[in-house]
Amino acid sequence: LNLRWNVTDRLSLASGLWFSVKKNTSKKLDIPLQVPEPNTPEAFRSVLKLSYVDIPLTASYTLGEGKIKPYNSVGAIGHIYRGYEQYSTQYFENGDVTRVPVPLIGEFPAFTASAMLAGGLDVALGSHANQRLVRITRPSIFSFIRQDLMQRSTSVCSQKNSDYHERILIGLIFYVKTQ
Repeated sequence: LNLRWNVTDRLSLASGLWFSVKKNTSKKLDIPLQVPEPNTPEAFRSVLKLSYVDIPLTASYTLGEGKIKPYNSVGAIGHIYRGYEQYSTQYFENGDVTRVPVPLIGEFPAFTASAMLAGGLDVALGSHANQRLVRITRPSIFSFIRQDLMQRSTSVCSQKNSDYHERILIGLIFYVKTQ
């Protein structure tokens, strides 16, 4: 859900409410055993999923004229922590694969924030609707909590994570013109 207020023909402010899941997956790691033991996995992969409600606040500047216009946005996103899922996928010599829940030690911050840059195309679909193709770049939420994660769960953070998160969104925007 997004709300946008057009300050001028080119400048707009927006906010909204998004549900998001941030996921961190380790590389598949071999378990070195001197002597293979029955019912012991030979490799594993750890996964951590964090659920958030995100509240973006952005300012956008639209360029050009016509039906298709490029635009740039800058802003911040507040992330409200809602929960997690952490598990280990275990791989056995006989080909079996199991998924085992892993308890989380400690807690995540209830609120974090990150800066955001975005750019894309704004396509007019009529007098009351636009479609936006957006590329968003922001610091990864894991860059804020990685140090804390590493202290609690080294297997989850055993690989280097990107310090930036990028995604491409396609959104449909309906609005009411007041002028």
